[in-house]
Amino acid sequence: MLEDDIKLLVKNELAARKEDFIAISDVDAYVKKLVSMAEILTHYSRGRMIGCIAYYCNNSQTRTAFLSLIIVSPESRGSGLADVLLDQAIGWARKNQMEALALEVRKGNERALHFYENRGFEVKYEELDIYGLELPVCESVSK
Repeated sequence: MLEDDIKLLVKNELAARKEDFIAISDVDAYVKKLVSMAEILTHYSRGRMIGCIAYYCNNSQTRTAFLSLIIVSPESRGSGLADVLLDQAIGWARKNQMEALALEVRKGNERALHFYENRGFEVKYEELDIYGLELPVCESVSK
């Protein structure tokens, strides 16, 4: 079941890297919200979820999609799966006429920050324990 598979990935990651992953107190409620409201793309190998991305493309005022979660199992890191999932989310944001894709990264999560900056995201704001990043996704149109 999708919800259980996402919970397992999130709980394992929280156990391994609590301070720099995501700040949530109720994994079950967080995943339930994602499953009911977000666009979710997954990748399975041998019947087991090894990657997932969840994002929202519903802000018609700012036309900014928001990436809530991207997670790849430890044994699949470095395989390019995070790039594949992010590319699909960017494509979906473009299809839904979003202008940007935004996300937040905890300051201790240097690996994620480096990944996003290498993909063209720029830090737009900084708070006590997070960076807010954004990537323009709209296709430029010549006039």
